[in-house]
Amino acid sequence: NHVFYPLLDEILQRCGVQRFIYVKEGTAQYTYRHSLHVGILAALIGKLMGHTQENIVLLGQAGLLHDVGKMLIPEEILLKPERLTDEEYEVMKQHARLGEHLLRQMEGADELIALCALLHHERLDGSGYPEGRTQEHIPIECQIASVADVFDAICTDRVYRKGTSPFEAASVLQDLAYSGKLNAQVVTRFIHYVVMLYVGAEAYLNSGDRVEVIMIHTDEPLRPLVRRRGEYLDLRQHRSLHIQSIIG
Repeated sequence: NHVFYPLLDEILQRCGVQRFIYVKEGTAQYTYRHSLHVGILAALIGKLMGHTQENIVLLGQAGLLHDVGKMLIPEEILLKPERLTDEEYEVMKQHARLGEHLLRQMEGADELIALCALLHHERLDGSGYPEGRTQEHIPIECQIASVADVFDAICTDRVYRKGTSPFEAASVLQDLAYSGKLNAQVVTRFIHYVVMLYVGAEAYLNSGDRVEVIMIHTDEPLRPLVRRRGEYLDLRQHRSLHIQSIIG
């Protein structure tokens, strides 16, 4: 956070960005919070991956600004509480190109920050948008922004659904890495960091049982050793059980 908050002050002084952050805060808390979270997470992932301080700051900026194109998407689409129609989804997808265009107009525009706005919905297997790029054509900074974006989108409450637990979100990231859509090295490093934060935490299993997280296993971090009413359960040995939500 000591890296990110001075950077946040610097970015907010830029006129167009300030308008985006504060206009959307009034009408769509999700977009505002999500932008801040993705900036913090992208910078954190950069630090976990051993990037330089300069690159960590750049990742924070890119994460904060990745959805700036949404300021040009009609609010009836941005805030729609139901699933978007195919036509509305095509309009929503335009935020990637619109964001790149906006960022390239900014004074002192950075190529990588603009590319993260353009490419944060691309997937390594070519299944993403807007260009259907594959791994070698997606800069690592954009791959990191994608991991941060997906994780926070799952964890945070949306207009149309409640957010889910970090363990569930980490499980989705793991599946996307296994299926070749997200960078496995980035996802693995990030998941290990996230789940370690919950050692000692109380949680609910999908069975409804309340447990305490005791130890995270290196080989399967999403299947920790837990304590349930005085007995220890290694979730690696109980494949039908998993952590569904964290308490508190």
